[in-house]
Amino acid sequence: MFLSIGLVAVGCGSLILILRSLHKAPEGFEDEDGFHVVQSRADSAAVLRRKVANRHSSGSLKEAGAHL
Repeated sequence: MFLSIGLVAVGCGSLILILRSLHKAPEGFEDEDGFHVVQSRADSAAVLRRKVANRHSSGSLKEAGAHL
């Protein structure tokens, strides 16, 4: 009983992890020159997170002395 519940939990967790990673992945294509990101999806999750983080930050990284 506990084994079957554990297997179902691990399976669902793995599925959620894969779907979340696929959602974050950039859209693009690969040819002989390498991987090219398609810029048609400007409202992707990563762009929105970056915009929200920059808008709500109280100070800049340069002021904090961070090295990029």
